Amino acid sequence: MKNNFLFLLILFSASITAQVPNHLISPVDIPVTLSASFGELRPNHFHSGIDIKTQQQIGLPMYSIDDGYVWRISISPGGYGNCLYLKHKDVISVYAHLDRFTPEITEWIRDYQYKNKTFSIDAYLQPNEIPVKQGDLVAWGGNSGSSGGPHLHFEIRDTTGVYVYDAQPLYNVYDNVYPRFKNIAINPVSGLGVVDNSYTYKMYGVKRTGTGKYVANKIKAWGKIGIEVKAFDYMTGQNNFYGVKSLKLLVDDKLTFSYIMDKFSLEDTRYINSFINYGQWQKTRDTFMRCYLLPNNPLPFFTSYNKGYLDINEEKDYKVKILISDVVGNTSELNFTIQGVKQDIPLMLNDSGTYVDYRLPALIEGKGYGMVIPKGSLYDNVYFDHGVKFDSTLNSNIYKLHYLTEPLQKHVKLFIKLPNDTIPADKHYVARCGRRGDWNSVSTKLYNDSILQVNTNSLGDFTVKVDTVPPIIRPQSRTSSRILLKISDKESGVNRYESFINGEWVLFEQDFYGRVSYKLDKKRLKTKRPYNLEFRVYDNCGNMSEYKLRW
Repeated sequence: MKNNFLFLLILFSASITAQVPNHLISPVDIPVTLSASFGELRPNHFHSGIDIKTQQQIGLPMYSIDDGYVWRISISPGGYGNCLYLKHKDVISVYAHLDRFTPEITEWIRDYQYKNKTFSIDAYLQPNEIPVKQGDLVAWGGNSGSSGGPHLHFEIRDTTGVYVYDAQPLYNVYDNVYPRFKNIAINPVSGLGVVDNSYTYKMYGVKRTGTGKYVANKIKAWGKIGIEVKAFDYMTGQNNFYGVKSLKLLVDDKLTFSYIMDKFSLEDTRYINSFINYGQWQKTRDTFMRCYLLPNNPLPFFTSYNKGYLDINEEKDYKVKILISDVVGNTSELNFTIQGVKQDIPLMLNDSGTYVDYRLPALIEGKGYGMVIPKGSLYDNVYFDHGVKFDSTLNSNIYKLHYLTEPLQKHVKLFIKLPNDTIPADKHYVARCGRRGDWNSVSTKLYNDSILQVNTNSLGDFTVKVDTVPPIIRPQSRTSSRILLKISDKESGVNRYESFINGEWVLFEQDFYGRVSYKLDKKRLKTKRPYNLEFRVYDNCGNMSEYKLRW
């Protein structure tokens, strides 16, 4: 078993390396140092690239890693911000959070934006439109989109654009620092296991005993349990922490569970919520990796015996060893003992909720609400807790649709009956309660004259709110060639904006923080001064604000 597994592991790693050609050059002309590694555990997704530091600068040149052409361009206020996709013979390279593009690419973008009257775009180009050679300058690095500081988010994908690979091995990033264990946890299976006389989830500390060596205190358990690990990698000369490349769990020297992150499909990235303990992350923002597989976990980079679960069914010591490694092979080891001590296992107490089999579609119904759950939306079978109650502080009903700590793989449809009030139907929207008790708007539409519909990929508490207040437009600055405004909406949220000068549509660019700016473009603006600006913002309930300026 062990030898077969190691053979498959080596074969899998070799196949990954073979699909990424080694003649690709670096996208930057400085030494490659990272602020984030490939496959890190992020909210609802694996990190699909490497984040290359740009010396805390905006404006560092970016180069094509091989011959090819501009395949796709996406521009958005959030997410990847200004993003460029280059298609090469063997791979696609992705450059995200850019500041600006070369003049040829910029001209193509502006023509597209003005033709389609939109700032945000996601457009595909023909192979002969903008060709590039290896080493060509294509853009300058920046901090656009959902970026926490200047850097290049860089990806290598297969030629379909679906699978992403770890680019770090191509660029010889020096690292002699061992990964570090932070905590472990034991999760007894409800009705089948206990740990230290408890059937609830328990966390334990670890102690470092030497370079790459860790121990934990003895744990008493009985029945079926799962082990979880919180660990990070570190790199030489860097203050960041990173995800681990691989993990192995051995019990009495028998390989029980293994994980390696070399490649994944972007279509599967949300299955991260079957790998981490999502409930614990929602409560504390601690990210624990499960060393066992939930029933609906189809990810291909795990190998396990008995799905990784331990059956503690003998009164003896079980020797547990966990190994974590980084890209260059630095490996840390944690050893501890699970003592098999026979303990009473409480029977699983079934909830009063509706039983949902993750393999089947389900319909959840109550007074004034309903939820349609497609098959495969959950990672395990659950007793779905739901109900409705009136909250006097909100002056509204709260619709309980299970718990925020239960992850969803797919969007589910929630239907809520409109309140019996005199306010127009389109001024109502649905909000969900966050982990801190704050209510946040979720995308809502009228299903019919009396029903609101929400497509949501999160569960928890929902309510219906009313928005009759227009969005806010705040002027920030103005020169003879540039106007800067800030737009926001405290209720249903900003939906869209439009801008005209002397009746002509003009491009206002938007950033992640709601700032919108126009730079005078005399090539595309056919009219002449005086300029009469009309800028309008709409929220998700149709309320509109207008800002006018004679410029």
